[in-house]
Amino acid sequence: MIKNFLFLLLIAGSIWGSERLFNPVSARASTSVPSQVSAPATQTARPSQSASASQEQNGITIEVTSVEQAEETTTVSLSLNNHTYDLSQEAIYETATLNGQPSVSHAFPSQAAGGHHVQVVMVFPKTTEGALVISPADGIVFTFEDLWK
Repeated sequence: MIKNFLFLLLIAGSIWGSERLFNPVSARASTSVPSQVSAPATQTARPSQSASASQEQNGITIEVTSVEQAEETTTVSLSLNNHTYDLSQEAIYETATLNGQPSVSHAFPSQAAGGHHVQVVMVFPKTTEGALVISPADGIVFTFEDLWK
């Protein structure tokens, strides 16, 4: 019985998360939050809707899909796509920086074959400013300025 409940809770959470990920903020109904309500310990900051949330160079496209704040960390989720380079190489994410600080850890929630279409979640020391810098191949550097606009 408990396993069924947990499974249903997981499905409901997945539906809710998918809606938040795939529907832009402007498409959802806006509601005002009273100023007396305190912010939760974990907050999600959507990347700015400007061109800086998605960039393309030399056939590689990188999209910042979410930026989440916890008490001591900032988690950045990326989607990387191309048809030339293996984007699943650990060194790409070990050398990435946010506000000049290297990533603490990273994980691949999706195990796509070939490394040409990669989803990655990177964890950094907490920050609310600065640029995300990532180099997926020699001589190719992506810089995402101020993801909190």
